[in-house]
Amino acid sequence: MMFSKISILLGLASSTAVTVDAAKVSGWLYDNLCINNCEGTSGPTSCTPDGSNAFYTPAVHTGECLLFDFCVVSGHSIMSEFPGEDGRHSIVLKLVDAANTTAYELVKNSGITTAFPMVEAVFEDSQVVSTDADGVPSVSTVTSLSYEAPPKDPWAENPEKYYSGASTTQAVCNKPSDGSINGNNMCFRSDVEVSTEDDMLVIESNGCPDHMSMMGGSNGTIED
Repeated sequence: MMFSKISILLGLASSTAVTVDAAKVSGWLYDNLCINNCEGTSGPTSCTPDGSNAFYTPAVHTGECLLFDFCVVSGHSIMSEFPGEDGRHSIVLKLVDAANTTAYELVKNSGITTAFPMVEAVFEDSQVVSTDADGVPSVSTVTSLSYEAPPKDPWAENPEKYYSGASTTQAVCNKPSDGSINGNNMCFRSDVEVSTEDDMLVIESNGCPDHMSMMGGSNGTIED
């Protein structure tokens, strides 16, 4: 699935201005205050105002939280796209000085207050001002900083289909193998939309907007 990207380009005369040694980092934007609050946690427990955890559930960190004054002042970092073997995400890039301002402007201009999409930062060696003991670089500026635009919500685009006010039904299945998309909606309630995409089941529900697995659109992926 292709997603469009919203980006801020800085100091580029053209796309060819990025040199071959430019680095590209993708991950989840997080403010340093919330990261510090989550230090020492050993599981996906809430340690931030929006209930997320920097090291276990960074994909559900919200744009609203990123714009709190005390969060902005603390600076921003990018958490790894995927967790390590220990199940923890790690800091992969620190944004300081002008790069931090760029991160703030990206979030503010996006208008996104729910789970903020994954971001991508492009920078060159000359923009790195320091590297910590864990090998994580700090950049004072970035060549570009972008985020993946969230996919459009089909429920919002076609409310008559999903918010009809009709009674809901649900099939009772005795075992997992009884599930069928066409036969019984995979044993889900009738107001839950179930479809297939490649080898995955896509479950769209308007009943659990505050459930971690349902937040953030494509970010809400239930691990096996």
